[in-house]
Amino acid sequence: MGFRSPSPAAFGSEAAARASARKNEELWLRVAMDGDSQGADRGDDPVERPIEHSNQITSSALVKESFWLHLKRKNISLNPRQKKVLNKLLGDFEGKLTRKKWMKLTKASSRTALRDINELIELGILEQEEAGGRSTSYRLMKNPN
Repeated sequence: MGFRSPSPAAFGSEAAARASARKNEELWLRVAMDGDSQGADRGDDPVERPIEHSNQITSSALVKESFWLHLKRKNISLNPRQKKVLNKLLGDFEGKLTRKKWMKLTKASSRTALRDINELIELGILEQEEAGGRSTSYRLMKNPN
């Protein structure tokens, strides 16, 4: 004997069955998109969120592509450590870039990290933030040369 779907009477009415299925689909979409089963209660649009997320990803990819094309046009070649950190800065880097974070990300010595950073400053890619001394940090130039 094969599987038989329940009759509409089992749900009270066919309209109630469709409404229940629609509600389950919306709940599944919310959970699949961000793990939030309460999103509808806050008025979130389950269609708009993934579109906005997609736009952010596309925008981020375009910024990265533009950055790397700019360096290529200028015939600037970087070592793998510099490329790794710059990709991180252009992506999901949190906080401020310090020499210690550079060392952790690249597994480089303190002197190598400082040499890499200073080279990027000379190339006009990074700039040192105002604070100095032990709290010296660096950021991408807003308008690289």
